[in-house]
Amino acid sequence: MAAPITLAAILKTIYDDRFDKNALARTSTLLASIAHEEDFFGLNYAWSVPYAGLGGRSHGATNAEGNDQNGRMAEFIVAPAHDYDLRTMNGALVRAALTGGVSTQFVDYVAQEMMFAQDTINQNIARGAYGSVTGRRGIRGSLSGNNVTLATPSDALYWNIGDKVVAAQTDGGSLRAGTSAQLTAVDTANGILTSTTWGNITAFADADSLYVEGDENASYCGLDTYVPSTAPTSGDNVFGSNCDRSLNPEMLAGVRLTNTGASVETVLITAMAYLKTRPGGKFKQAKIFCSEIDFASIQVSKEGSRFIDSSGPYEMGIDAFKVGTATVVPDVFCPQGKYFVVGDASYELHSIQGVHIDEADGLTMRKAPSDQYTMSALFDGNFIAQGPNGLARGTWPSL
Repeated sequence: MAAPITLAAILKTIYDDRFDKNALARTSTLLASIAHEEDFFGLNYAWSVPYAGLGGRSHGATNAEGNDQNGRMAEFIVAPAHDYDLRTMNGALVRAALTGGVSTQFVDYVAQEMMFAQDTINQNIARGAYGSVTGRRGIRGSLSGNNVTLATPSDALYWNIGDKVVAAQTDGGSLRAGTSAQLTAVDTANGILTSTTWGNITAFADADSLYVEGDENASYCGLDTYVPSTAPTSGDNVFGSNCDRSLNPEMLAGVRLTNTGASVETVLITAMAYLKTRPGGKFKQAKIFCSEIDFASIQVSKEGSRFIDSSGPYEMGIDAFKVGTATVVPDVFCPQGKYFVVGDASYELHSIQGVHIDEADGLTMRKAPSDQYTMSALFDGNFIAQGPNGLARGTWPSL
């Protein structure tokens, strides 16, 4: 008699056959440029970054900084975080599949749920690549009835229906008292978040920083933390590690570029010339990442200057363009109004176990009290700057 088919065995088969290991890297242009397949997806890998340790932490940023000041490298702890997505399916459907054989419909259903979970995780990781350790996803501009209009409308892209919102008066500060407000609608075109429970947040006010519940000061963090908008001052305590980056701000905390008010092209050309002069700079073949909206402003300014010199179809739109040896690339997850410059091999995303299905309880899918089976997809990894002097940020000029 054949051994009974277990739920875990079914999902493992689906996972092995259907899981797209390259989907994470394709989520954003930044991830695609910093991803290394050998250190994604849970494979054994000799870590190339000095002092990098498993578990999402270095051996200690203070120690790493002390060594790296001499070795021209720097690396800091990334906030420990588990990014996850939960899905449920009806218990009757699962039992029917187990007792009557595994149907094609069941396999397709589970595979679809897995892809949904992976997509949610991928998008959160892509946001984290630009975000700060505080996990902020927007600022309240105004409140009218059930609608919060964000100070930066494009930040609505970082929210989903069902998200639970909490707020703080200052970014990374203490949360407002009360409980969270759950979103019932998201208007990405106008930057509006809708909830019938904003009143749950005590003293909720304009200019408050907004977070997904559980993310505040415990989020994946990336360029916004490695290259803060203000240069670190004495006593800088990045990632809570007593790591004073003010000792050499550009070497240990990246380069900040001031917008001169000139045209986009002038600002970027001047920025790249400046970056090449920085000590140990890695900007010879850099990529400049900006939002899709900001990138479109360049296209608009350039399209009017083009001449139709062929009888063939006139094509509009630009995929990327060069600024000297650097390439400007749009990324949907890059915040509007700023740009980040990533030098050669200066920034990496290390995955500890890759995107996988959580089997902490011995079963990948398990029966919940409400007669549902729950599937939990989990990612555990960190962003590492091999050399923050190869990272820069600037304010996108307005046309």
